[in-house]
Amino acid sequence: MRTRMMTSLLTVAALAFGAAAQHDDDFVVGVNGLGTLMVEADLDEAFYLPPFDSGGVVGWFGGDPGFASLEEDEPDEDFYMLAGGADVWFVLVAVDPAFKVYDPFFSLMSPGDSFALGGHEFDVHPFWHIDSDDAAFDPFQTEWHATFRLIDMGTTGYGASEAYRVAFTNVPAPGAVALLAPAVAAALRRRR
Repeated sequence: MRTRMMTSLLTVAALAFGAAAQHDDDFVVGVNGLGTLMVEADLDEAFYLPPFDSGGVVGWFGGDPGFASLEEDEPDEDFYMLAGGADVWFVLVAVDPAFKVYDPFFSLMSPGDSFALGGHEFDVHPFWHIDSDDAAFDPFQTEWHATFRLIDMGTTGYGASEAYRVAFTNVPAPGAVALLAPAVAAALRRRR
């Protein structure tokens, strides 16, 4: 039973990471001129998580957004690449009820838990999960939140980032629904 569960979890992780590698929605991590870690991302809109049901993970699940280090300085935005000696860590600050965050090794995180993103170059994907099996799951809720900050455990001495609150949703964007409509209509026609 334990082997089957581990195989299922590894399959879940592989599928989610494979999907994550295809997207440009990562949080870009750099530092400002004052030496404070920063994240560049569009936090005005919720990140969509697709439906999922495999290996004990039920609800909506995905590996996007991930975290990638800045690849080129952006001085006009006061946003710079990480220096050698950086050791950047993700720290989970808070999560909404029924929302789960897993580190890249698929360990469930609690507020206060952390994992290493890496040095001055990295591309790391945690896993985000709206858990429909959780007793606190509200089927009428359309957004769930996770709050995190980044810290530097390396020799660069970068200051901790602000706390970033990120929204996730299980409701596809209207444009995505419009793109799916013809496929759904065709499937319905075939069933008849």
